Amino acid sequence: MPDLSKLTLLIVDSGYFTFVATEMARYYGKVLYCRPTISVFLESRQHSIGKGLPGVEWVDELEPSLDRADIILFCDVNFGPLQVWLQGKGYRVCGALGGEKMEQDKYFALGRLASAGLNIPKSWAFVPQNGKAGLDSAWTFLSDKHEKLWIKPADKYRGDIDTTAHYHPRQTEIDFNAIRQQIGIVRAQEVGVIVQKDIPDAIEIGPDLFRNGAEISSTFSIGVEDKGMGYLGRKFSEPPPIMKDFFDKTATIYGEVGYQGPYSSEMRITPDGKVFALDECCRMGNPPTAGLIKFYGKDYALAVYDCAHGITPVIDSKNTHFGEIILRCDKYNGRDIYVPVPPELRDWLMLKNARQDGEETYCVENGTYGQFASIIATGNSIKEVAGLLDERVQRMTMPRLEYLSDYLGVMLKKVAKAKEYAGIDLNG
Repeated sequence: MPDLSKLTLLIVDSGYFTFVATEMARYYGKVLYCRPTISVFLESRQHSIGKGLPGVEWVDELEPSLDRADIILFCDVNFGPLQVWLQGKGYRVCGALGGEKMEQDKYFALGRLASAGLNIPKSWAFVPQNGKAGLDSAWTFLSDKHEKLWIKPADKYRGDIDTTAHYHPRQTEIDFNAIRQQIGIVRAQEVGVIVQKDIPDAIEIGPDLFRNGAEISSTFSIGVEDKGMGYLGRKFSEPPPIMKDFFDKTATIYGEVGYQGPYSSEMRITPDGKVFALDECCRMGNPPTAGLIKFYGKDYALAVYDCAHGITPVIDSKNTHFGEIILRCDKYNGRDIYVPVPPELRDWLMLKNARQDGEETYCVENGTYGQFASIIATGNSIKEVAGLLDERVQRMTMPRLEYLSDYLGVMLKKVAKAKEYAGIDLNG
């Protein structure tokens, strides 16, 4: 087993996963944190995230820091080609590598998933690859559709268009006009759009794990999410029978495109047991990374080391379950906020886009729709986890705080549905 206390870990991030740096500082001898930022008119805010974090050295520039690091961990997307280049130069990289394309290019990903024999929702692509890119092309298709469909970005520009539901042409027309106003008419005709048929009666569920090419970590989480509000995960060492085909076929894909790091996937399973592959998450998932990193503790840090060295992680946790409640504040949507952290919550409050000034903690506005932190709990039953989460979230004293207040009730409904539709036992 490597002595992590003698190693330097360089974390490269978009800003969101600052809690990863503070958690890894518990185990690695030195942790460097870098958020590469390029702008014609640089704002101090852009270079504020990650400063002052306990046990973490904030670094301004990536390139001068590379040779200081034993391992380079990439938390988010948009760095795939750089990861591949660094690995080719002999650097030890933990990240999605070439596999990032499975998240960043949905047209490519849907094609690979379908050609592997997996079910995907009925999809319509408006992308440069088929000569139909742009909002006008997507609107021509959607203008007479009076059913629920999903509109998704086909490429990496999620800041231009993010996943949203289509219910009625008039509302989608308003939404598309707002996007045109934001990004301009020319770029609006270049943006890639995927439209997918809704699968209404299904349980959305997925695995969260470490991937080393075709192989996966010895244990992993399978969990359910209340979208953008909370997550419940249970530890597994073997895929449930209904997911085995998905695991086997995606192993072939990632063995070919390359992957050495955290990975998540979303799927929907219908009452008749039909599995639809939805979205590949080729980075640290949000959720449940904030929960996973506490659930696995030092084994998470060792998994980062193993992936960077091309070793399939063997990891375990003393607990069977973990949960996450995502915290939001409408004051944070567009400006920074001060976060009073109760001392008893320091180990269980995972701060995002964070910086510290002495003992004072702030979360810096970073386009995350008001999300600024997650409360975490681990345990050996759903009720134990839910009880701890409720107790901990009640200790937060911020005004205008928004969170999932009926965590247990919401998750138990999803757990029951996972058992009924997919035969997956999240109770354990």
